[in-house]
Amino acid sequence: MPQLVQGGKYVFGWSYVREEGIISIPPEAYVEYNYRLDDKVILISGSKTSGGFSIIKLEKLIQSPLTKLLDQHSISSKSEFSQGDSIKQKNKKMYFTIIEHEYSISIPKNILAQFEISLKTHILAVRGSALGLSYLVKGPIYQEAKKHPELEIFN
Repeated sequence: MPQLVQGGKYVFGWSYVREEGIISIPPEAYVEYNYRLDDKVILISGSKTSGGFSIIKLEKLIQSPLTKLLDQHSISSKSEFSQGDSIKQKNKKMYFTIIEHEYSISIPKNILAQFEISLKTHILAVRGSALGLSYLVKGPIYQEAKKHPELEIFN
């Protein structure tokens, strides 16, 4: 996994957004973040600079400082939520889903639009934090990645 600039984030590569809203999760990231089939995950919108979203397992989010976002909506690791439920909290958007396919995630078109993502485009998969994989759609890291044709593309 390359680091595009000294001191910068590590980049897994590009993930293609398929027509059905399916986005590949790079195998290395799938293992690193311990994603599994049927995991409850939350997609949380990225920064204004980078856009996109992060995929965070519900159990990890509850153990992090971001748990206050969930507390305000009475959500816990034992909570039942429907796939497709969403919350908007100030400038953060959250979408609840389940990993139904190994090495990929399916996101409805209307939710992708909320994360500034179009179908049939490439988004940049990066090591976001210890919490989860991030996908970027703009910003300096994204622009730098465009200069690196050697980055892997995950379809």
